[in-house]
Amino acid sequence: MWQDLFGSWWVSYDGINIGYYPAKIFNNFANPQIVGWGGVVATPNPPTGVSPPMGSGVFPDRKYEHSCYIRFAQYTNNLGIEDGPHGDSYEKIIDCPSHYSVKDPVYRGNLGYTFDFGGPGGICGN
Repeated sequence: MWQDLFGSWWVSYDGINIGYYPAKIFNNFANPQIVGWGGVVATPNPPTGVSPPMGSGVFPDRKYEHSCYIRFAQYTNNLGIEDGPHGDSYEKIIDCPSHYSVKDPVYRGNLGYTFDFGGPGGICGN
């Protein structure tokens, strides 16, 4: 993610711009206090209350061929230095831990800060 000369923000992947956020919709992006990464699932059939699997439906086990993962989780601070989630600089939020989970981020050299997440889904609250 990068900011252009007009204050608008762009999301790029492999050198291709894939998202655009005009400066006028942000009022605190010049000095953000929070950066987040993660995943969300939603039930296609709300009356049943059954949430779908996240990713492959497997709880995270540090074997990235099994569960969802995010690699190169990083941000650029206001000094232009790239950093990632480490130590106690992050908070895990899991709203249904019996059906979804996330592992703490790990620095993996050529993959950067990486973490895996996912789960089988089900009826949350059970």
